[in-house]
Amino acid sequence: WVSTIAALSDQDRSTLAELGLSDLKARELLGERDAFRRVSRTPKRELARIEAQMRPLIAALDYFESGLLRARMAIYR
Repeated sequence: WVSTIAALSDQDRSTLAELGLSDLKARELLGERDAFRRVSRTPKRELARIEAQMRPLIAALDYFESGLLRARMAIYR
């Protein structure tokens, strides 16, 4: 999702911002996961907790992305 957002044009990113959407939460969770991997001696349980938090977010982002694609296709028709 983060790389998908980064690859969007400035206009598409501004549209997402106008809709109140952002990749901030995904970036925060990924940052927590990576930081925890670097400092923890027993990261498996905490990593599983963070990844469990990310699953609904990723599912929602996938759903939004497919809706955005459908809307974009409808606009261009």
